[in-house]
Amino acid sequence: MEGGEVPIGCVIVRDDQVIARGSNKTNEARNGIAHAEFVAINDVRKNYGDQADHILSCCVLYVTVEPCIMCAAALCITRISLQN
Repeated sequence: MEGGEVPIGCVIVRDDQVIARGSNKTNEARNGIAHAEFVAINDVRKNYGDQADHILSCCVLYVTVEPCIMCAAALCITRISLQN
């Protein structure tokens, strides 16, 4: 557990291409919501700007463990499909 983080990771995939990756950064960022899923979603938003909402709805998120309720709600809101 590098940096004391819980070892959870995820990727967001669109058309068989990984477009974002995330890992827990809660300690590093000193932010309780910097879960792997949020890190990856924010990466898509940063890289795709105004198109991010449309792109996310066409993606699948693969994660190493079942998302917490907060992350599950974020996936519902962004319409990302989930595989774990």
